[in-house]
Amino acid sequence: MNDRRTGHRTDADRRESARIREEFPIRTTTEQGEVAITSAGELSENGLFVEYILPYDRGTSVHLEFDLPGGGKVQAEAEVASVETFLPLDASRKTGNGLRFTDITDGHKAAIRIFIDRSLGGP
Repeated sequence: MNDRRTGHRTDADRRESARIREEFPIRTTTEQGEVAITSAGELSENGLFVEYILPYDRGTSVHLEFDLPGGGKVQAEAEVASVETFLPLDASRKTGNGLRFTDITDGHKAAIRIFIDRSLGGP
Protein backbone atom coordinates (compact mmCIF):
# COMPACT_ATOMS: atom_id res chain seq x y z
CA MET A 1 0.00 0.00 0.00
CA ASN A 2 1.40 3.43 -0.90
CA ASP A 3 1.15 6.59 1.13
CA ARG A 4 -0.75 8.80 -1.33
CA ARG A 5 0.92 11.97 -0.07
CA THR A 6 4.50 10.86 -0.73
CA GLY A 7 4.19 7.84 -3.02
CA HIS A 8 6.27 5.82 -0.53
CA ARG A 9 5.24 2.36 0.53
CA THR A 10 4.37 2.07 4.21
CA ASP A 11 6.82 0.33 6.55
CA ALA A 12 4.50 -2.66 6.92
CA ASP A 13 4.50 -3.17 3.14
CA ARG A 14 8.28 -3.23 2.91
CA ARG A 15 9.09 -5.46 5.88
CA GLU A 16 9.52 -9.19 5.35
CA SER A 17 11.48 -9.88 8.56
CA ALA A 18 12.14 -8.32 11.95
CA ARG A 19 14.03 -5.04 11.71
CA ILE A 20 15.81 -3.04 14.38
CA ARG A 21 17.03 0.52 14.50
CA GLU A 22 20.70 0.43 15.43
CA GLU A 23 23.31 2.99 14.39
CA PHE A 24 26.69 1.50 13.48
CA PRO A 25 29.44 2.29 10.97
CA ILE A 26 29.42 0.57 7.60
CA ARG A 27 31.72 0.60 4.58
CA THR A 28 30.22 0.32 1.11
CA THR A 29 32.06 -0.10 -2.19
CA THR A 30 30.37 0.17 -5.59
CA GLU A 31 31.39 -1.84 -8.67
CA GLN A 32 33.10 1.33 -9.91
CA GLY A 33 35.27 1.39 -6.77
CA GLU A 34 33.50 4.29 -5.03
CA VAL A 35 33.97 3.83 -1.28
CA ALA A 36 31.81 5.37 1.43
CA ILE A 37 32.11 4.97 5.18
CA THR A 38 28.80 5.95 6.66
CA SER A 39 26.17 4.88 9.15
CA ALA A 40 23.58 2.13 8.99
CA GLY A 41 20.37 2.97 10.78
CA GLU A 42 18.19 -0.12 10.40
CA LEU A 43 19.04 -3.79 10.00
CA SER A 44 17.16 -6.97 9.09
CA GLU A 45 18.40 -10.34 7.93
CA ASN A 46 17.36 -9.34 4.39
CA GLY A 47 19.08 -5.96 4.23
CA LEU A 48 19.63 -2.60 5.85
CA PHE A 49 19.21 1.15 5.49
CA VAL A 50 22.37 3.17 4.93
CA GLU A 51 22.55 6.94 5.29
CA TYR A 52 24.14 8.88 2.42
CA ILE A 53 24.22 12.57 1.61
CA LEU A 54 23.90 11.63 -2.07
CA PRO A 55 22.11 8.26 -2.31
CA TYR A 56 22.97 5.75 -5.02
CA ASP A 57 20.49 5.05 -7.80
CA ARG A 58 18.07 2.13 -7.51
CA GLY A 59 19.69 -1.06 -8.81
CA THR A 60 23.28 -0.06 -7.91
CA SER A 61 25.30 -3.02 -6.63
CA VAL A 62 27.47 -2.52 -3.55
CA HIS A 63 29.81 -4.60 -1.40
CA LEU A 64 29.17 -4.13 2.33
CA GLU A 65 31.47 -4.56 5.31
CA PHE A 66 30.42 -3.89 8.89
CA ASP A 67 30.86 -5.09 12.45
CA LEU A 68 27.72 -6.01 14.33
CA PRO A 69 27.59 -4.05 17.58
CA GLY A 70 28.97 -6.34 20.26
CA GLY A 71 31.00 -8.45 17.82
CA GLY A 72 30.88 -10.23 14.50
CA LYS A 73 32.14 -8.94 11.15
CA VAL A 74 29.71 -9.17 8.22
CA GLN A 75 30.46 -8.94 4.52
CA ALA A 76 27.80 -9.15 1.84
CA GLU A 77 26.80 -8.05 -1.62
CA ALA A 78 23.67 -5.93 -1.88
CA GLU A 79 21.54 -3.99 -4.33
CA VAL A 80 19.89 -0.62 -3.84
CA ALA A 81 16.20 -1.42 -3.43
CA SER A 82 14.98 2.03 -2.37
CA VAL A 83 16.13 5.62 -2.46
CA GLU A 84 15.12 8.05 0.27
CA THR A 85 15.70 11.72 -0.40
CA PHE A 86 15.33 14.66 1.93
CA LEU A 87 11.82 16.04 2.11
CA PRO A 88 11.81 19.61 3.50
CA LEU A 89 8.45 19.00 5.20
CA ASP A 90 9.63 15.85 7.00
CA ALA A 91 12.98 16.38 8.74
CA SER A 92 12.62 12.98 10.45
CA ARG A 93 13.37 11.14 7.20
CA LYS A 94 17.00 10.33 6.57
CA THR A 95 18.61 10.53 3.15
CA GLY A 96 20.04 7.23 1.96
CA ASN A 97 19.40 3.81 0.50
CA GLY A 98 17.52 0.70 1.46
CA LEU A 99 19.89 -2.14 0.52
CA ARG A 100 18.73 -5.72 -0.09
CA PHE A 101 21.30 -8.47 0.42
CA THR A 102 21.92 -10.36 -2.82
CA ASP A 103 24.84 -12.54 -1.69
CA ILE A 104 25.47 -13.24 1.98
CA THR A 105 26.77 -16.37 3.66
CA ASP A 106 24.44 -18.42 5.83
CA GLY A 107 26.78 -17.74 8.76
CA HIS A 108 26.59 -13.96 8.34
CA LYS A 109 22.82 -14.09 7.94
CA ALA A 110 22.56 -16.21 11.10
CA ALA A 111 24.78 -13.73 13.00
CA ILE A 112 22.45 -10.90 11.96
CA ARG A 113 19.37 -12.92 13.00
CA ILE A 114 20.90 -13.69 16.42
CA PHE A 115 21.89 -10.04 16.91
CA ILE A 116 18.35 -8.90 16.06
CA ASP A 117 16.74 -11.52 18.32
CA ARG A 118 18.96 -10.45 21.24
CA SER A 119 18.28 -6.76 20.55
CA LEU A 120 14.54 -7.47 20.67
CA GLY A 121 14.89 -9.27 24.00
CA GLY A 122 15.04 -12.83 22.69
CA PRO A 123 17.35 -15.61 23.93
